[in-house]
Amino acid sequence: MKLNCTILFIFVTLILSAQDKLILKDGKVLYVNIVSIHENQVTYTDTTAEAKIYQIPSNELVLLETKAGILKLIRIKDSITQPTKKYINAIGIIPSDIALSRFTLAYERILTKKQHVGLMIPFGFNFFNVNTTRASQLSSLQTGQKVNFMWNSGFDLNYYQNTSKNGLFVGPRFRIGYLLYNIPFQAFTVQGQIGKRFCSEDSRLTQHFSVGLGLFKFLEFGPVNYFFTAMSINYRLSVKW
Repeated sequence: MKLNCTILFIFVTLILSAQDKLILKDGKVLYVNIVSIHENQVTYTDTTAEAKIYQIPSNELVLLETKAGILKLIRIKDSITQPTKKYINAIGIIPSDIALSRFTLAYERILTKKQHVGLMIPFGFNFFNVNTTRASQLSSLQTGQKVNFMWNSGFDLNYYQNTSKNGLFVGPRFRIGYLLYNIPFQAFTVQGQIGKRFCSEDSRLTQHFSVGLGLFKFLEFGPVNYFFTAMSINYRLSVKW
């Protein structure tokens, strides 16, 4: 009986020694036949007659031992848990301003570590109505005013629902300068806006679409305390870095 147990022990030891060994993080040991070892996973077959093929992520392993007795300590970087590079700057254009005969550049800086708040500063100029004369169709004021450079600027202070990816954003929107087509008088507008940002964490390209609603006022003519209601539809295309 004692001899039979000894023979059985030797037989089992020989079988196990002819197999590869995978040691998991939870302490479990798998006796398998390793097919291939890649950066993020290990492919193996079980020891049954069917020899089914399985795959296990490398980040679930601590150690593996081959039939030849080669030990490999698993220290594979898990791409899923690696922190995503955070971009805090973006520069782009506002194509929606082209409908107002303006070309506008936009720069945005993320202000908080969790990337929920961003400050966007635009600067644009009117490329169609430089040196134009006001047609005076909206009032009886006849000034014949001419402007050599019709500019506009301001800021958006955006609060993003999600950081560095698709999601809604809200915030105030302020613009000042020559804001209306073919009217060379400075004005300003203050609006609240809501929109959506389209981007992914691993892409540098980002798009913003928003709708703003608020007040508008001329600075150079018209009633001093008279405000108009204002609405804007805005689209921005940017590259992050």
